[in-house]
Amino acid sequence: MKVLKQIGIIFLVCLLSEGIKMLLPFSFPSSVIAILLLTAFLGLRIIKEKQIKETGDFLLENMGIVFVPLNVTIVEQLKLLEGQLVQFFIVAVASLFLSFFVTYFTVRFVQILMGKMDARRERS
Repeated sequence: MKVLKQIGIIFLVCLLSEGIKMLLPFSFPSSVIAILLLTAFLGLRIIKEKQIKETGDFLLENMGIVFVPLNVTIVEQLKLLEGQLVQFFIVAVASLFLSFFVTYFTVRFVQILMGKMDARRERS
């Protein structure tokens, strides 16, 4: 029952993001809106981490399954990439490293902010 409640919370956030997407006058991915909403709800403590922890951990541990359809589609469409495989490979490798660096610096920035917040709490 606990897992169903957690899935319900996550689906509710996804549903809310779909509603927001429909209201926007421009195209924007509802998945990104859902991530931003969930981050805001967790930051504002509207949703507490323990309310979605088990389901969130499960989804993170099994995230690789999300990429299976994408990889199958790429393999099926290799004919379209003929003559452009080198460019495709360069873009894929460059975006991989760019993602790594952006993720690293974002995590590092958040760690620094969290350290400052912890230091302020200890002084109080």
